[in-house]
Amino acid sequence: MGKILLFSELERTALNRNKRDVVLFGERDWINDGDRIYDLFFHGKSNITNVYGSNWPTSLVVPVVRGLSGDEAPPYLAELNESHPDYHLFAVAGRFLDFYEVVKRIGGRDVNHLGKYVKTSKERFFRHIQNPQLERRVLDKIRDIDRVFKG
Repeated sequence: MGKILLFSELERTALNRNKRDVVLFGERDWINDGDRIYDLFFHGKSNITNVYGSNWPTSLVVPVVRGLSGDEAPPYLAELNESHPDYHLFAVAGRFLDFYEVVKRIGGRDVNHLGKYVKTSKERFFRHIQNPQLERRVLDKIRDIDRVFKG
């Protein structure tokens, strides 16, 4: 897992208590700035009631979990991963987002806190990268996700 780059619009959606069943979408290892490789989260949807049963158009699909304190998160996420082993990345919403990765080990599961993330606006990101092909790929992925969730 690379360092996390998140569009600030997604952070607002994920932290909004009025939004339910939020899922963040992105691509693993999409940005390389020469020093680091970043996983880019570029879209989010709310009211996704069955995140664990779908075939997604992106390599990163991260459910946002609410209502957990810091100590409650690891055992709950390990249990969630045991019930849904295809999903091993989670974001816990509080004052900010905490990203976790669940790793299956012999005799159990480790829940690793992934550390801080970098955020930027979508417009600033596209201005900075000045890469029309990558911008087109991101926008195409967003359209693909929106097609899956028309209603």
